[in-house]
Amino acid sequence: MSKTKRLFLFAAYVKDGVVDKSLMYYVRALSDCGDVVLCMDSNCSDRELEKLKNFTVHTIARRHGEYDFGSYKRAFMWVQKNLDFCNYDFVYLVNDSVYGPVSNVKIDSILTDLEKQGDFIGMVSNQDIGVSRHIQSWFVGVGKRIATSKMFAQFISSIKKQKNKNDIVMKYEIGLSEFVTTAFHIDMHVLFEQDNHMCNTMYNKPYIPVKYGMPFIKKSAIRHMLSWSFLKKYIGNDILYNTIKLNGLHIKPRPIKWMWARLHGF
Repeated sequence: MSKTKRLFLFAAYVKDGVVDKSLMYYVRALSDCGDVVLCMDSNCSDRELEKLKNFTVHTIARRHGEYDFGSYKRAFMWVQKNLDFCNYDFVYLVNDSVYGPVSNVKIDSILTDLEKQGDFIGMVSNQDIGVSRHIQSWFVGVGKRIATSKMFAQFISSIKKQKNKNDIVMKYEIGLSEFVTTAFHIDMHVLFEQDNHMCNTMYNKPYIPVKYGMPFIKKSAIRHMLSWSFLKKYIGNDILYNTIKLNGLHIKPRPIKWMWARLHGF
């Protein structure tokens, strides 16, 4: 493990109040890289939270209706009162909209490489038509000078419930990238870049980022995998693979014409 001190503010949503194995696996992987403060936009029993006890500094489980950014805010505010941001080199906002790490990828090595590039980093960026380039907010990190600044604290503290998901994306996901790059005069650095020609690759062709070292697969992208065996190849982990199947996520059937073309080498 690198000597970089990291803090992960982890936002989760637990269906029916049950902490499944994929969430435990993800949080445990992050705990090997730094401290984890987890906040759920869900009510969850102490018995279920006990599953995460060994991998987190603190857990918060209460329905608040502000989605992931509301969880980031609550985790951030808890840290302000109980820890010291100055003790961390990087602070990450992370959520559970992905499965991972896949294929036993070493998250620590990926983060170490990213952290060498600058103070505003993440897994994936988007630059769609009509939308400014931004880091997807399911995994984004900032260096100490940003995390400890009054401006960053004000941005996180100002998060409020929005009417719909699009407002959340525009105001907080895109807004975060615009705020950081403008206020601190820095660029963003990511593991996987998406432009307006491939802005939905993480969702529509999830095997491409994985081929190039992406340690995560978006949960909503599972139906775009070609087959269960194809999925297992890229997951590379029986715990995650079996959890995906148990959660009832299904591969999207391919049309007969597509299968015929594959069989005949087209």
